Amino acid sequence: MRRAAVGETGRLPGGGERGAALIGAVLLAAALAIVAGAVGWFALVASQTSAAARDHAEVVAAAQAGLEIAAGALAREPDIAAVRLGLAVGPGGADSLSTSDGPIDVPSLTRQLEQRRRRLRPPADGAVWRPYLWGRLTELAPAIPAARRRDPLVVVWVRGDDAAGAGADRIELAIEAVGPSGARAGAVAAIRHGPRGVAILAVWPDASIAGPA
Repeated sequence: MRRAAVGETGRLPGGGERGAALIGAVLLAAALAIVAGAVGWFALVASQTSAAARDHAEVVAAAQAGLEIAAGALAREPDIAAVRLGLAVGPGGADSLSTSDGPIDVPSLTRQLEQRRRRLRPPADGAVWRPYLWGRLTELAPAIPAARRRDPLVVVWVRGDDAAGAGADRIELAIEAVGPSGARAGAVAAIRHGPRGVAILAVWPDASIAGPA
């Protein structure tokens, strides 16, 4: 029986090539693992980004719906002076919500609104805001489909004075919607209350309300 020839170093012919191939395979596996981890991380970031975008879109839609609901309720109010004084409120529901940032409720949102408005120039800085309508979106508008776990809390405030001198028939509203994820959206609107109902004159997004609280 003939034995394979052994080189001067005592290694079988081709041993160096097999070792290099093994090292190459290990390095390739490590590189693939790094690539797979990076792909997974980017997929996670993309998933979180899309979820945040969805949550923000939902609270924006809820704030818009809240404005329309409040306008309809105010159109049926016989005494707008009582609304300004907080003596008359619209139909409502839950006044609190557990979010990923902690619990929030109508009183705390009212304080935050007043703090934001105090940073504005006169006459907007001295306004008194009274909660007029609040509740989960499905409570205020049962016809709107929404998953209960993502059902936003919507609050609409009425400005209690007429500091701008626009007239007793003009009402300024602030609207905010907060989702269970902590996503927020808000706006300020001017409406006119008259014999033929309510007309929405203008709406300004509240840029100070965005993202988690």
